[in-house]
Amino acid sequence: MHNITNTVVMAMEVILKAADGSAGPANLGGGCSMPPLKAFMDNTTIICSKEDETRQMLTCLDVLMSWCKMEFKPKKSRSYQ
Repeated sequence: MHNITNTVVMAMEVILKAADGSAGPANLGGGCSMPPLKAFMDNTTIICSKEDETRQMLTCLDVLMSWCKMEFKPKKSRSYQ
């Protein structure tokens, strides 16, 4: 079980690193910003300042996931539609 979990985490890390450049840092105001992707295990949060950047990030992640024979599960997501 432990090895499978580690493999999934490492695979997700590679996918997220590949998608990271498709959107700039999110502007939080007051001169603060943060990277567009935050992840823990197999949970990912996309934080973008503009809707088009969010769509671009989702498209990029969708392409990368399909290359890996993986898929998002919209029913398990709070906002992916």
